[in-house]
Amino acid sequence: IPICVVMTKVDVCTTTIVQKAVDQVKHVLQTPGCNKNPILIETETEVIRTASTFKQESVTPIFVVSSVTGHNLDLLYSFLNLVPAVSSAVEQEKLEQEPLEFQIDETFFVSGTGTVVGGKVVRGAVRLGDKGQIGPHDNGTFSPITIGSVHRNRSPCRLARAGQAATLALLNQDRSDI
Repeated sequence: IPICVVMTKVDVCTTTIVQKAVDQVKHVLQTPGCNKNPILIETETEVIRTASTFKQESVTPIFVVSSVTGHNLDLLYSFLNLVPAVSSAVEQEKLEQEPLEFQIDETFFVSGTGTVVGGKVVRGAVRLGDKGQIGPHDNGTFSPITIGSVHRNRSPCRLARAGQAATLALLNQDRSDI
């Protein structure tokens, strides 16, 4: 997942403190769990180079800015304007036509509803009553599921499309099987 880091309020810190904070952020981003390539953005050239490779590579730009003095805000604005859209309308429509893939980020049990999974629709679309499979389980198998409800932003809805976060109630599914 592409991310960028914006460190603010640098006008109230010494250069040494700002550099120490930047070094700590770089260290975290380079750990095995993140595997990012952090780049401190200080020039317009770095903005252009980073924005053009932002989606394809694990590049993570770091902006050190001040809203009071305006320090490096121009670089941040340029970057946000240059970063290409995640997908075009045509690409989005193609993703929605593919078979459903839902990335589960969390599971929980809701009294009166049952097992609920939260996550992101990676491709396809999911509707109330849809049937699908969940897995793979530890033994490599998949289990059949039926969608009991779809919620987005804590509100019930009929449909969640590729790229959208949602929670899905799974009918007759034990949480321990997920």
